[in-house]
Amino acid sequence: FMLPGRLVMTAFGLLSIGLTARLGALVADRRVGIAAAALLAIAPLHIELSQVIRSDMMAMCFMLLSMLAAVKAARGTGSLGTFA
Repeated sequence: FMLPGRLVMTAFGLLSIGLTARLGALVADRRVGIAAAALLAIAPLHIELSQVIRSDMMAMCFMLLSMLAAVKAARGTGSLGTFA
């Protein structure tokens, strides 16, 4: 009965790796984004928390989305359609 919750947390963990790559590419360049995502993907704590039903992975995803929105807003390149 815990499998659906664990699958959702795993999906949030995978999404956070992609968002980290996107944020790194936006702030620096694509190589930095890929390196940051690779480091996050092999981080033991990230792997462990992606398998446990807790709010950490959801919070991380929403924090990364907020950071992406803030960087785009600061640069004046974001629009509401970008995040919808």
